Amino acid sequence: MNVVIIAPLLNATGTGNHSTSHRISKQLQELGHSCIVKSVGDFQDSDEFYAWIRLHDVRSALAIHAYRTSGLIKGLDIVPYSVIFGGTDVNEHSKNKDKLAVMTSVVENAEFLIAFTDSLMSQARRLWPDVSRRIIKQPQAPYTHPSSFNFRQHLEATCKLSEASSACILILLVGGLRPVKDPLYLVQSVADWHKEDKRIYFIIVGPRLSVDYSNEVETTVSRLSGVCLLPPLAQPDVQSAVRSADIIVNTSRSEGTCQVLLEAMQLRTPVMARAIPGNVDIVTDYKTGLLFTSPEEFVLKAKQLLSSPIMKESLIEEAYDYVCRVHSWKDEGQTYSKVVTNMMCKRTEYSATDQ
Repeated sequence: MNVVIIAPLLNATGTGNHSTSHRISKQLQELGHSCIVKSVGDFQDSDEFYAWIRLHDVRSALAIHAYRTSGLIKGLDIVPYSVIFGGTDVNEHSKNKDKLAVMTSVVENAEFLIAFTDSLMSQARRLWPDVSRRIIKQPQAPYTHPSSFNFRQHLEATCKLSEASSACILILLVGGLRPVKDPLYLVQSVADWHKEDKRIYFIIVGPRLSVDYSNEVETTVSRLSGVCLLPPLAQPDVQSAVRSADIIVNTSRSEGTCQVLLEAMQLRTPVMARAIPGNVDIVTDYKTGLLFTSPEEFVLKAKQLLSSPIMKESLIEEAYDYVCRVHSWKDEGQTYSKVVTNMMCKRTEYSATDQ
């Protein structure tokens, strides 16, 4: 086995880690590598992980998220590994000195460190200047394969729509229910907007990743009209929903790269995003999408977008052109193939040490 990709939250369909790990696996296999994806939760501890590596003769490892995979890869010395920064590891977990110490141990022993965006790479270099030469910037590439799933028809069966689904204006947020994704950021403002215009609906689709927070989201949404919460959908169905929505929105407090925004750009659906590092790396205001810093600004700009077919078409075309140029499937695959190939060469040194 050339490489194992290890990542957290893989059992929750609809998370960025899920789509990223399986996308990279597909790219590597297309380029001739044997690859398997495993979840952090598949192993009780690092000893079990190391035993599994030996059993399957795994030659290298790619770990997504420097902190959440640290329990397995910290001290890993039987195969070379590289780390793919997830976003919250560099942006959020680094603020805790104990977590930062753990991640420092992980990154110092990694062969390569991959960052999706300029802001993520800059922050990683500030945190770990001694390993800055090993940090590679590789933008994520969307992989879209929407199904024939009829999302609007699905909403008629699951949400209490006051209008026919074909007439509704759908603002869609896709992401796991946890505080960092902040899915409640816009709900009150959109609910107020729905009172003015019954066609407006805010749809949240995603898995329950934090029990207490998920309960808070469900309770809040249940009290609001024009807001609907749905359980996760299979990835092809999510992309069908993205294609049929009027606006795709991201409200995260922290992001590496929001894969759904890239997928929407490729599927030609307008995007709007909270103006935070990560989002501003891929969304240029009034060019590839619209940025907002408050719920009020979101509503104002969304109304502009919905009332201007010319603006909508311009944003769609610019975003599509941008994602094709910068977020190339071929380039991303070749980067990870080179990383794995270089680690395989390094494997000879590890084998000699192991003996």
